[in-house]
Amino acid sequence: MKRTRVLSSTRNHVQNMRGNAKKHQSRLMIESLEDRTVPAVLTSGDTMLVHPDYQVFGSSAPATGDVVQMGETVTPAGSVSPVATSKTPSQIIKAYGLGNIVFGGITADGAGQTVAIVDAYDDPNILADLTTFSAQYNLPAPTASNFVKVSQTGGSTTGLATDAGWAGEICLDVEWVHAIAPQAKIMLVEATNNQNVNLQAAVKYARSVSGVSVVSMSYGGNEFSTESSYDSVYTSLANHPVTFIASTGDTGGIVEQPSVSPNVLAVGGTSLYLTGTDDYDSEATWGVYSIPSDVEGTGGGVSQYEAKPSYQHSVTTPSATKRTVPDVAFDADPDTGVAVCDSFNGGATPWYQFGGTSFSAPSWAATIAIANEVRAISGKAPLNGRADTLPKLYSMPAANFNDITLGSAGHFTAGTGYDLTTGRGSPTGSPLIFALNDNAQPLSADATFVNSKTASYIEPDGDKVTVTFTKPILTLANVSSIFETAKVGTGYQLQEINLNNLAAAAGTNITVTTKRTFVNSDGLATIGAIDATGIDLGTVSIVGDLGKILAGDVTTQTAGIGALSVASLGRYGTDSQAAGGDLSSAVTGALKTLTVKTDIASGASLNISGGTGTDGNITTLMVSGNLNGSLSLTGKLGTANILGDLKGNVFASDSITTLHVTGSLSGQNQHGTIQSLGNVTTISIGGSIIGGDGVSLAGAIKISGNLTTLTVGRDIIGGSATAASQNVSNSGSVAVGGHLGTMTVGGSLISGAYNGYTNANLTGTGSIESNTDITTLTIKGDVIGRSVPAVISAQKQLVPTGKTLLTDLAIGTLSIRGNLENANILAGYDWNGNAANGSAQIGTLSLGGDWYQSNLLVGVDTTGLAIANRDNQTALSKVSLITVGGQMIGDTTAATYLISAQNIVAMKIAGQSLGLTTGAHNDNLSLGFYGNMRLIEV
Repeated sequence: MKRTRVLSSTRNHVQNMRGNAKKHQSRLMIESLEDRTVPAVLTSGDTMLVHPDYQVFGSSAPATGDVVQMGETVTPAGSVSPVATSKTPSQIIKAYGLGNIVFGGITADGAGQTVAIVDAYDDPNILADLTTFSAQYNLPAPTASNFVKVSQTGGSTTGLATDAGWAGEICLDVEWVHAIAPQAKIMLVEATNNQNVNLQAAVKYARSVSGVSVVSMSYGGNEFSTESSYDSVYTSLANHPVTFIASTGDTGGIVEQPSVSPNVLAVGGTSLYLTGTDDYDSEATWGVYSIPSDVEGTGGGVSQYEAKPSYQHSVTTPSATKRTVPDVAFDADPDTGVAVCDSFNGGATPWYQFGGTSFSAPSWAATIAIANEVRAISGKAPLNGRADTLPKLYSMPAANFNDITLGSAGHFTAGTGYDLTTGRGSPTGSPLIFALNDNAQPLSADATFVNSKTASYIEPDGDKVTVTFTKPILTLANVSSIFETAKVGTGYQLQEINLNNLAAAAGTNITVTTKRTFVNSDGLATIGAIDATGIDLGTVSIVGDLGKILAGDVTTQTAGIGALSVASLGRYGTDSQAAGGDLSSAVTGALKTLTVKTDIASGASLNISGGTGTDGNITTLMVSGNLNGSLSLTGKLGTANILGDLKGNVFASDSITTLHVTGSLSGQNQHGTIQSLGNVTTISIGGSIIGGDGVSLAGAIKISGNLTTLTVGRDIIGGSATAASQNVSNSGSVAVGGHLGTMTVGGSLISGAYNGYTNANLTGTGSIESNTDITTLTIKGDVIGRSVPAVISAQKQLVPTGKTLLTDLAIGTLSIRGNLENANILAGYDWNGNAANGSAQIGTLSLGGDWYQSNLLVGVDTTGLAIANRDNQTALSKVSLITVGGQMIGDTTAATYLISAQNIVAMKIAGQSLGLTTGAHNDNLSLGFYGNMRLIEV
């Protein structure tokens, strides 16, 4: 009997196929690796053997063009390079419209999805073959992040048996999921063997792995009476939606499981034909059935045992009560097949042309992965196969499929609408994908002006950004001159808003808002720069990051910006802006309010300067994160709150009213300073003041005027040297040029360390100094010097008239609740060693612990004996009361530790009083003392 085979919906394809009928009669057909007959005694599918559903068009088999399978009596020889007639990834993707699905500015390619492929036995060469395949077709190379191979329990595949036939299947599945969805992660799960019980175990493991949204199964076996009891294997776990996909087999008109399960998307096969430009031309059912013994073609039919699922009532199927397969179709004909690299079978000639519904199933798995990515962009969960994928595929319009109406397989013939050879048909690309996303419409990625006030665009991470101006600035025709965006990947970022010297923009408010359209978006916009040089703006509010801003009219003292509110300054700005990474922000005139909802990033600097006068002020500053960059004002700072750490710099040329830092003032990144050339009312540091290692003036407060109140919640720690000849001076310090009122340290005062570099300069590390006086200083911990002494200094030096003691104190009250160790307390101290007018007084000095190897010098110079050794009748120094809760401890070396003043009225050590009278003393202390500790009362 002469057999016929329909290859295309076009008449010339049919005629060509009929002319080649004799060639197809001579084909060697080996359709399975195992006997498909199920023993009559079998009552369970556990011990059933299943087979892969693929065939190979041998390019140089014993009879060229024969269709065979790997591992059988005849294995076709491979080719050194891809077979000329085999379809490439770009051809398949173009034909089915799967390569240009753009949603929300992103071209969907499976990114963020994991496809689990279940096969039997091990293919030890799969990684190498996937690498070769990817290189051949310019696909992403496999890495540990996008490809993993595991056993049916998730463990290593080492020691797993190999099988030539299944190795071919593995290559086909893995390579073509990667070809169609190149950014999807692939997890190959290898069952121990091809027994149904082991393959089902592999499926159960695959569906349990986080991130897996599709499970592909290119294998099958005969139906059996208890098959419905296994349907639960192909269901999603709680809160983990998965689509299960299986091939319908390569025997025309035969129903296979697991594809027949109502929980599985069953994929049949077609013969796909392209135009000369690789566009879709036509498709026909894959199959030849004229000779009864030759039933090559797509599987399909009516189930003997599975009931008709509810979703199949959406279309007309050949059975009113039973499940029918397939649901959908894809190319499967070996004659119109695809390139596969399989070195396990081919060795140095690994390239073959593959077909079979084993190609159709993973191709649909990749298609569903693309649909799941689009859903993720819309903020939706992946598709659940039984609850979502199958109902949506059956309820969507017929136009979303290529309806295959010609050709036959087994005893079934294709026709309009649903049929038992190709189901509803093959995919059409975007229409089908968007329907699986509930017909949500993609947002345009183009940066466009809605009108002369409003622009919008989609950022690469998926945020829809809207920029609004309070008034029309330019006509729509010219608006591009102020609004510059850049294409970054598949989305846009705003490089610059340029209002430079545009008088019409004066007083404009700029508002940047975002709407999260993608599941991985951060809800923030990224803006490179706003250039409003020469004009004053109103309110600038940005839900996102601003790299750079320039604003302000230099001819006026009005606010350069009425108020500036951003999510962050300089955190992301360099990613998109065209200013070469320059994050320096300048505002001429007052900036009344600055609100930063996260951080001012390292490298970002905001410089507020005056116009015609010195009105470069900030009335209110709020930073809800860290201040790592710098803030510089030629003017005043009103109330400032930094709710993180201050690791950058705050500088005011005028006064500061209130500055509160919730975290620490840290110089560990070589900054962390507060400087003011005027007076400061209140500074509060919730954490510590930490000096910078290897650098001077880091982790420091430096006030040129008066500082009324300073509170430090924890420690003040000096900086340390990390190399020779380093200047680490004034690191981890407080220096006040005028009056220091009330200061409280919740922890300890600790100086810096040389760390072995003895020629480094550590002057003023771990120090509290006032150029005039200190009213009240309380340290709740210890005062400890490491390589250099810790220092507390008030340089009150006045010239009295006559010999009357001054009522103005250098230090009013000094309270240290812990120990004093290797420290210097200096009042009226002369750094230059002259001590010509060393007049100073200390009211009370209270120490809770031990006085250990430390000095108290009042009205003296660097010798410690200046007043005692000079005839200076006008130099006066006095201490009213010294109280020591522990011991006075010197040491046994030649070093001498001094308490030196003209007059010490009273002294108490460990609860005992030491009576002192005005006059010359050069005595060792007698109460609780050992070592060389001297009291000098001039």
